[in-house]
Amino acid sequence: MKKTLSFLLFIILGTQLSAQFILTPNGFSTHDNKDYIVYNFENKNQTELYNAALMSIGRTFVSPKDVISKVENKQINLVAYIPKGVSRTNYHKFDLTFNVVFEFKDNKIKINSPNIISIIQPIDIYQQMYIKKEINFRAYFDGNEWTIYNKKDVVKLDMAKETLEATVNNLIENLINNIKQNSTNDNW
Repeated sequence: MKKTLSFLLFIILGTQLSAQFILTPNGFSTHDNKDYIVYNFENKNQTELYNAALMSIGRTFVSPKDVISKVENKQINLVAYIPKGVSRTNYHKFDLTFNVVFEFKDNKIKINSPNIISIIQPIDIYQQMYIKKEINFRAYFDGNEWTIYNKKDVVKLDMAKETLEATVNNLIENLINNIKQNSTNDNW
């Protein structure tokens, strides 16, 4: 069974965040060309942050055990599937699957740049989108393959780039906000 998000509408229709990760022809990066972001959490040890992250993922995904692999108290590898998470046009949407790794230390969570696993539209005719690819001339004109960047690293599909960045960043922002709430609100 495919992994789904309980807050799909929030991700797609949610407010636009300032991009944490930006899409480049080589994948995700930050504005200062790092392949990670570090969040600071004062007075929280590694185990507390790890457990808060697990709780956040548990609140976000329908079946959290199916979307994570972990190294106890040190690392969580999250594989996220987001139906219709990338739009080529207002009516042409693709399902997005990506993974992102969270690493934990006392007072800090490091989030590594997300890696795209697939951007596909499996309904009707199977179609696939790539960040950048030397595409087959016939496949491009048959409408089965799309690329966000062309061979010269120029954005071809602005909407796809924007929606991909927004989807990934909204998911990460939602998880971090849940971690902050979990790590500060122990009274219930």
